[in-house]
Amino acid sequence: MIRRTSVKKTSSKVLATVLLLVLGSIEIQAEPFETIRNNGNPQNRVDIAILGDGYTAAELPKYKTDVQTFLDGIFAQEPFKEYQSYFNVYRIDVTSNQSGADHPEKGVFVDTALDATYNCNGIQRLICVDVTKVNTIVTNTLGASQHDVTLVIVNDPEYGGSGGAIAVASTEASVVELILHEEGHSFGLLGDEYGGPPPPACDNSVEPPQANVTKETQRALIKWNAWIDPATPIPTTTTTPGVPGLYEGSGYCDTGLYRPTNASKMRLLGNPYEQINIEQLLRRIYNFTSPLDSSTPAASDLALAQGQTQAFSVSTPTPFTHTLTVKWSVDGQQQATGSTFVLNSGPLTIGNHTVVVSINDPTPFVRSDPNQVLVTQKTWNVRVDPPGTAPTALANISTRLPVGTGDNVLIAGFIVTGNQNKKVIVRAIGPSLTLAGKLADPILELHDASGALLETNDNWMDSPNKQAIIDSTIPPKDPLESAIVRSVPPGNYTAIERGVNNGTGIGVVEAYDLDTSANSKLANISTRGLVQTGDNVLFAGTIVVGQASQKVIIRALGPSTGVPGAMADPTLELHDGNGALLEANDNWVDSPNKQAIIDSTIPPPNNLESAIVRTLPPANYTAIVRGVNNTTGIAVVEVYALQ
Repeated sequence: MIRRTSVKKTSSKVLATVLLLVLGSIEIQAEPFETIRNNGNPQNRVDIAILGDGYTAAELPKYKTDVQTFLDGIFAQEPFKEYQSYFNVYRIDVTSNQSGADHPEKGVFVDTALDATYNCNGIQRLICVDVTKVNTIVTNTLGASQHDVTLVIVNDPEYGGSGGAIAVASTEASVVELILHEEGHSFGLLGDEYGGPPPPACDNSVEPPQANVTKETQRALIKWNAWIDPATPIPTTTTTPGVPGLYEGSGYCDTGLYRPTNASKMRLLGNPYEQINIEQLLRRIYNFTSPLDSSTPAASDLALAQGQTQAFSVSTPTPFTHTLTVKWSVDGQQQATGSTFVLNSGPLTIGNHTVVVSINDPTPFVRSDPNQVLVTQKTWNVRVDPPGTAPTALANISTRLPVGTGDNVLIAGFIVTGNQNKKVIVRAIGPSLTLAGKLADPILELHDASGALLETNDNWMDSPNKQAIIDSTIPPKDPLESAIVRSVPPGNYTAIERGVNNGTGIGVVEAYDLDTSANSKLANISTRGLVQTGDNVLFAGTIVVGQASQKVIIRALGPSTGVPGAMADPTLELHDGNGALLEANDNWVDSPNKQAIIDSTIPPPNNLESAIVRTLPPANYTAIVRGVNNTTGIAVVEVYALQ
């Protein structure tokens, strides 16, 4: 049977950490890390941070193997096996000067990074670490959302470990059971299911808060009554494994408190969690993750001309052996199931309507979900206008470019036209790009036409408007990326992406229209930056939405920018959403559509610059600017809506 002395010890160390933070400064320390399980946005996953102690530099390969072995043990058991895709795991590579851990009872002391020691509080198998050092490394190595659970693996083969806010485990194979039990407490908020004698002291005078311990003996009042078969006697005395009932002896009391099954993992290591504890653990997993990962369109308020269609889609986490249930309804009437839905506004009346997607996890692991954490909904407000009146617009504009320093940062401009404010989200992306040389930590600034700074953000999860960013349904995937949600009046705006501490790398700036029903639209994007070769050229993307096609002009400027290092001769390509080349131009005066470029009233100022005028049906598009013969230099790409 497991006693929770380890949790008490860890709690005292947390108090010591707080005192140290108040009384003195702590050295800032970060370590190399690797994402070894990447299943989605950390904001919508349970994130496990793993550190090693007592591993020398030569033993780091062993550490990697030990971590994987431990994870294999964790994810072999339910509910973690079925919901393994709901977890991200980060391995932080901490190097110690010496191998192993302290054994005071043997007179053995070693120099390790986290000061792991057996015989903590006089209990031989109890391993403690320096909580301050662990927290400092984790905080300065990972983002705020990347350490929901913290585990330290100690390079010592003797059985031992501890639980609490930081779980500690030796490399002895059976210790995984100890950690599963302890995480049942700290992560699952489960109680111990064994009785006395103390410590801790028995208190059967009040109803315990844990989901797996009760003093109630009336069947209808038992917390887990949904799991108890009507034929099962109350109290229950069978020793058959996995039979839910009311078994006396729990919460450190031999009498007066009851547990759900005869011998789950919360009573005896080596056993399954059993039904009631699995249900609680899964509800806790869903406290960190929503059944909805993302959705499109990004805007929650849409305007359609009667007869126009609009595509909707959602993405969800994916359990191991089953899928989540997705249902679509229009004005309260179910219309479809599955991850995608196309609304035909033809049968709808002129006026306001709602499209709602409902997502539910139909897992048999849960019979009681009082807080409805396994379900969620997303609503779009759709205004249906008379035929032919819905506007066509550029609903998203984005650019990708190497972000340098000084004048070579990524500078993106956009114009809002119309007579109403436009709600937008502007994102600065880097770490989540699947590219070599990506920008590790971007920072974003938004300026108005006068150059005045409207807002800045470094790490979107630290934004005072974090909830608005989440509500957009398209928050950045990495906590180190930046975002600004703002309602802006018609005018010109500039977004600037830099690297924190002058960091460099490939970055993306994006602006999304979050309210296409407003009488205003994103009419233009322009981006300036240093265009190089290969993947380091300039990419500009846009999405045309609406019923009709959108006529645009795309310009690639270099010589006329007047900046030092300007690209002497830019070329321009336009691709569709599948990557197919629609049109290319080098020197706009040689274009077969030269007159259309002139008629736009904004032909490029220099004959060596490039332009494309084209009428685009609703879809995704990408413009690419390169230098002739792989030349490099500062260039500008612009996309203007012409009607």
